[in-house]
Amino acid sequence: MILSWLFSISLAANLNDYSVETVKLKSRYDNWTIDVRIYNKNTNSPPKGIVVLLPGTDGIAEPDMLEVFSSAPYGGQPSAIGRQVISDGFVYVTFNTRGIRPIESCLLKEGKQPLFTDFKDRCIDFRIRRKINFQKIESDIQNVMNFLHQNKEWNGTKKAIIAVSEGGVHASRLIRSRKINPDLLIGIGVSTSSPRDHFRDQISQNVSYSILRNWMKQKNVEKMTVDDLDLALPIVSQSNREKLKFLINLVPEGLTLNRLSIQSSYMYQEFDKRVPTFIRKNKAEITGLNFFDYEIKDFVSGAQNRDFLADRINLRDSLRGFQGQMVFMYGEFDSLVLHSKESACGKNESKKNCEYHIVPKAAHGLADSNNEYSGEALNIISKALENMANKDQN
Repeated sequence: MILSWLFSISLAANLNDYSVETVKLKSRYDNWTIDVRIYNKNTNSPPKGIVVLLPGTDGIAEPDMLEVFSSAPYGGQPSAIGRQVISDGFVYVTFNTRGIRPIESCLLKEGKQPLFTDFKDRCIDFRIRRKINFQKIESDIQNVMNFLHQNKEWNGTKKAIIAVSEGGVHASRLIRSRKINPDLLIGIGVSTSSPRDHFRDQISQNVSYSILRNWMKQKNVEKMTVDDLDLALPIVSQSNREKLKFLINLVPEGLTLNRLSIQSSYMYQEFDKRVPTFIRKNKAEITGLNFFDYEIKDFVSGAQNRDFLADRINLRDSLRGFQGQMVFMYGEFDSLVLHSKESACGKNESKKNCEYHIVPKAAHGLADSNNEYSGEALNIISKALENMANKDQN
């Protein structure tokens, strides 16, 4: 249900002129309002298609928080992905996950450089976040997709979804249940295991353990030292780095594959014991958000953790019936999700509607150690969108 069009303004980007429109859609739950921003290149030509960005666990679709909190004053432009999509001639659509207010109004309205703590204090509705679950998040996504589908201006226009991290979980579930059917799905840092297995691997530290194990085998390293950590995981959060350094230092001679295997099993056992604490209604454990190494507690509800643990269908099976194009990208130094070409696209090398890319020197969100977004990733996105726009055209 559309409440109203709030405003339409034109902004000048460095690369092209574009207009921005904001529309408010009423959610089915919690009296939440979905603030949808629609960026459109100022041109006489019709758009090549519509691209919808689904954010990750932090829930922030736009603007890019790396740019907001950089040393240079924020210029008010979309993220690197947004700028690329707009310049390529596509409509770019973004909205925050429920419980995250529009950053433009909660963080940037005073015209001064914000602090990390300002995001927590001004932009998060913890009343909404305490009741968040998969059904509510996915209902909002479906509302936005339905709005775009029913808008006469874009009748028949091809649609792509760019899903970042957890956004890919929700996109695949909605495609699986046939509630949405985009022409193209681009996944960035999307776990290829089931939501249950991913949650278990990530919370138990076994994503990191698996990366360390593979690195040791590839490099034929019998014992890992702290100095090896930067080689195995060049880009990792400070909190994770400290946990791994502690693990390596448990024994003076360094970390062996056998010791890593013992620790891995132990952490799985501890995870399984603590499942009831993860899913309790009030004060569920493991519900925080690491925001620029600043911990924000009570960001995820026990109900959402329960939804993760209940879904045992992996990404490939979830998208088995999807006929659109799929493109999956992972940073070479991604330390948050496990993935492989087979787990993303299957064993069939000739499968034409699925691509798997490793982006060099990039982390989970495809930015490098200097927080610069990968140009190679942007090229992959552009090519995929252009292929979507040209498909079936004579």
